[in-house]
Formats: sequence, C-alpha cells, structure tokens
Amino acid sequence: MSRFSNTLTDCIALRGWNESQLASLCGIPQSKINRWATGKTAPKADSLLVVLSKFDESQQAKLIRSYLLDELPDAFAHLVNISLADPCIFAEQPTEYLAKPKPPEGLSNELLGQIYRVAELARDVPEIAAIFAEFDRLIQRRAFKS
Repeated sequence: MSRFSNTLTDCIALRGWNESQLASLCGIPQSKINRWATGKTAPKADSLLVVLSKFDESQQAKLIRSYLLDELPDAFAHLVNISLADPCIFAEQPTEYLAKPKPPEGLSNELLGQIYRVAELARDVPEIAAIFAEFDRLIQRRAFKS
C-alpha cells in the first residue's frame, strides 16, 4: 500500500465513512475510491481536488503530503512540508501579487507556448510544482540577502 492509500483509509475512518459514502459525496465511482484506498492506483489532480474538498484542513494537509511523497522520488521528499496556513496571511498580500502576471513583450509565440506548457505542468504535476517552489524559495533567500 502507498502512503496516500493509508492516509485516505485513515481519513475516511476518522470521518466515520466508508468508501461508498465518500464516493457518493464526491460523485466518483466507488471502484475508483477502492483502487486509491488499496494503493492500486493514485487519483489524478482533478479527482484529488474533489476528494480533498470533503475533508477538513488538517486531513487535507495529510492527504496532500502523502500524495506528494508517493509521487516524488525520495531525493525530493524533503521538499514536502505541508502545513496549515493562516488565511489572514494571504489577505495581507497586495492585490497585484495575486494578479496573473503578463509575459514580457517581444517573446515569440513559440516561446510563449513553451512557457505556458511548463506552467501547466507545474500546476498539474506535483513533482514539477515542488521543483519550482524550491527555486522560488532559493530566489527569495537570495533577494533577502541582497
């Protein structure tokens, strides 16, 4: 069994549910939930988001962490540090921080297409998102030192 399957099974039990009840709540076939709970397969990102929405924040953090640990090579496991965020931290950010960045002018359509493909991968593939998060952390550290 995988870390995710163990965590999913624990979270289902903590809520007092069974796989069939979770499947019904999520609108996902029970057979799919069972494959995840037994470690035969892992959910895709869109299904994972639906399942996460049915659990509290603490359980969401545990599920995401276990999912990422299963997906990442062991060498990247140190990057997975999921903790609950204080929502007011995000409220303090200026609105331009939350705005979608515009690409620099003068980039070719081909290069823009490549950038968008990498951005989609970073959004959909946890390993790539973790690598970008690590780059961002390193950049922030350098900016702070200067």
